[in-house]
Formats: sequence, C-alpha cells, structure tokens
Amino acid sequence: MLTLILTLDNGQITVRANEVQSHSFSLLDLRLNHTELKAFVQNPRLYGSRLFQVLFKDGSAAKTAFDEMSKQTVRTIVLVLDSSALDGVAWEYAYNERKHEYVVEDCAFMRALPESERPANGRLKESTERVSLLFIPANPLVDLNAEPMRALDVDGEWREMTRHITASHAPFDLLQLRPTTPEQLQTSMARFRDGLAVHFSGHGAAMKDGTILLFERENGASNPLGAQEFIRTVKDKAGIVFLSACQSAAAEKTEFGNLARGLVKSGVPFALGCSSTCPTRSRPSSADSSITGWRRDTRSPKRRCRRGARSNARMNFSSG
Repeated sequence: MLTLILTLDNGQITVRANEVQSHSFSLLDLRLNHTELKAFVQNPRLYGSRLFQVLFKDGSAAKTAFDEMSKQTVRTIVLVLDSSALDGVAWEYAYNERKHEYVVEDCAFMRALPESERPANGRLKESTERVSLLFIPANPLVDLNAEPMRALDVDGEWREMTRHITASHAPFDLLQLRPTTPEQLQTSMARFRDGLAVHFSGHGAAMKDGTILLFERENGASNPLGAQEFIRTVKDKAGIVFLSACQSAAAEKTEFGNLARGLVKSGVPFALGCSSTCPTRSRPSSADSSITGWRRDTRSPKRRCRRGARSNARMNFSSG
C-alpha cells in the first residue's frame, strides 16, 4: 500500500510517501483557467497527466514507491489531505501516460482523513454475514422555488442495483425508503444494525451554510435536509454511504460543506460523494460501478468499498 500525505503551507504542497519526505510543488500548478477547465470536461487526460506529474514527480520518493507498488498483486493508494483547499482537486483523474490509463483503473484509490481527525469509532468489522442496503430514491416534483423538476430515473437505478446484486448471489438485504422523507429516514434507522450500506440517489447542492440533500415532503415537494442532520441520523448505523447527489463531496466552505468528509469524521468508515454537478445519465453507471465493487467480496467490506471507488473516477471516496 502506498500512502501519500499532502500538506499545504503558504501556497506550497509537500508530499510524503509512506512517511518519507518526497517532494513539493506549488498550489498554482493545480489551477485551471477557463479554457483549461472547458478542455478538462472534454478530455480529462490532459489535466490528469498534470496531476500524475505533481503526485509522482520523476526521481522522487513518491515515484519510486509508486513504481514498486505497481509490481505488486494488490495495489492500493491512500491519499491524506490536510487542507480543505486540496479536497477540491480532482485527484482521482490522475492519468499515467506511460500506461495509457487513469491510476484508479489500476489501483484501489481512496482519500483518508489525517490521523488527528480520525474518530476512534470510525472502524468497520472485518466481516459480516449479511449486509442491509437502504436505497433512498429522493425524486421531488418541484424544487425549493416551487418550480417543476425533471424526474430522475430512480426506479431504473433500483432495477440495475437489484439485477447486479441478485446475479452475484451476494448476501445483501435490499430495502427502499418510502416515502422519502427525513422523518421516515429517522424512523427506519431503528431497524438496522451496524454496517448498513446507505445509498442516496437524488439532488444535492453546496449552499452557503453547507451541503443539502433534497428529500421529499408527503405531497411530493422538495424538503431540504442539511448535512448536519443527515450525518446525525445515519452515522451510528452506516458502514458506507454512497451519495449519488451533486456536490456532496465539494470542498468544504463550512463545517459540514463536504458531506462525504463530514460523514467520515463522524465515524462512518467509508463515504462516496460527487465533487461537482453530475449529469443525470451518469448516475446509474456510478451506482452500477459501486455495486459491482461491493459484490466482488461480500466478506470484506473494506475491499468491497475500495473496488467500488476505483471503478468511477468522478467520485470522491473518503475513509477514516
């Protein structure tokens, strides 16, 4: 396993690889101007190559450790970021030009909290007999301004998940939250034990006061649930939380601006969220990638989660 620790100080980022001082680079090296940002949307490999170069600078200890890890059967990279300013960087797009592939295509890749921020209760059992998966299909009819919203294909996503898990014969118990209200979520938590997999599919946004998820009211209208309330509701039962919601892993501007990071800080071992706006058509593939990862090893939650994360570079994956 390769652990990279990135520390930001006065605009300079220092990289340590497996506790060994490696190299440093400027935060400005990561900036994208308007033209480069448009190019990134069309072809992420260009910026991905830049990310690879700053993480694994030629001749550095990090590059040496990366090359050694690449020869191993099990390849895992853990990225530890000490600043929320670094959280907003799309590290999962790091692209290895020599092998013509994204790093996440060859290695399990996750973000982890710094040691000082890791909660004592943020640990997962090594194995479990069965896993309960709670699917939360939030699909309100109107937004917060009472304007009609385009319906999400949450039913199609549920069918995809069910099809893959059924075919894998993995020991999952699949349940849907209906109605998709905050009150129903709070009530349903009482029936689950530790190790619950929570999959929220719906709309999210990074607001001035933090991230919100759009749940529903009984009449189908939008019902915003703040990050702090969502974390408080699920943290004691969830082993992994998958957030198929826009900006659920955006760089935090407030204590709970980054919902995925906030979940991990609260003790949830794994959380997966979107760092930007996600096209509706990509969501089923995101869920499919994660479920495919989970079902490969139903006895090891850690391995399951890592594999699901590396299947989709659009997501930010955090671990305690």
